Amino acid sequence: LEAAGVALGLWALITVRLDKVQIVPDPHPDAQLVRSGPYRWIRHPMYAALLLGTLALVLALPTPLRWALWLLLLADLLIKLHYEERLLVQHFRGYRDYMAVSKRLVPYVY
Repeated sequence: LEAAGVALGLWALITVRLDKVQIVPDPHPDAQLVRSGPYRWIRHPMYAALLLGTLALVLALPTPLRWALWLLLLADLLIKLHYEERLLVQHFRGYRDYMAVSKRLVPYVY
């Protein structure tokens, strides 16, 4: 799982280009919508990679604290992605169409 998370994260970074990555969800005025690579199937592959990689750490040594922290991370990223998607709908004319053909975090599921 951890290797899959790292691989997905690297694939997303390479696809979007490292110099275009930012921590805050607000899109740059000159940003372009990326729909290739892992973005073809999921809209937030970097979040998915983080969740997948950290889930591997929880499963390696499951404790109530680790589960609580992972669930807190999950909740935080879900809130962030909902906020980010509202901004992206406003920023990109075709974002709603993209939402109709992709999932948020898990291909073909969610």
